[in-house]
Amino acid sequence: VDEIVKTVYNISGSFGGINLEDISAPRCFEIEKKLKERCDIPIFHDDQHGTAIIVGAACLNAIKLTGKKLESNKIVINGAGAAGIAITKHLFSLGFQDITICNSRGIIHKKMENLNPAQKEISKLTNKQNLKGGLEDAIKEADIILGNKNNAKLIASLNRWYESKSHVINITDHGNDDKYEGSIITEFSGHTRAFIKIQDGCNRFCSYCAIPYARGRSRSKP
Repeated sequence: VDEIVKTVYNISGSFGGINLEDISAPRCFEIEKKLKERCDIPIFHDDQHGTAIIVGAACLNAIKLTGKKLESNKIVINGAGAAGIAITKHLFSLGFQDITICNSRGIIHKKMENLNPAQKEISKLTNKQNLKGGLEDAIKEADIILGNKNNAKLIASLNRWYESKSHVINITDHGNDDKYEGSIITEFSGHTRAFIKIQDGCNRFCSYCAIPYARGRSRSKP
């Protein structure tokens, strides 16, 4: 962590913004935090913020189909890594209030053990019903289901709730989940309100190029 921070800081004076790429959780949170404290240019981690921005737009568009108030939507996120944590924080900032997030061990709650610092922090804000159990328990009556990780597990959970009327948003990275996508569309497109695929690597490109550039440009001297 310290070596990455030191290297990026040393070269930061030559750039208008820095985009971090493919740094795993939880160290990505620490690296970003330290760089923001030391650098005077925008620091952007596309796996976190690029994904969150695109998913936020997808969620806002999805609820237009129902007319349901933004704060009344129940959202379930499958995946509590860099992207999942950032998506959760961004959705809260947009006004969504009822968000439950799952990791590989099930629904994250305040008393769950062996959470990393970022997950512990997010557990204080999410899962207002204090649910416990697996992904299949979390998605009951969900309005929006975000398949951010392990979408094979998401399919298995959806199979148990076949009459779901949720929006299913499948977040894939460079087509890695294509083998699961067909199954989701075939089995659930007639039952979910909408199946939305986000080709994450492509969509993030727009946000992680435009945002740091715009912020860096606004701070630069004429």
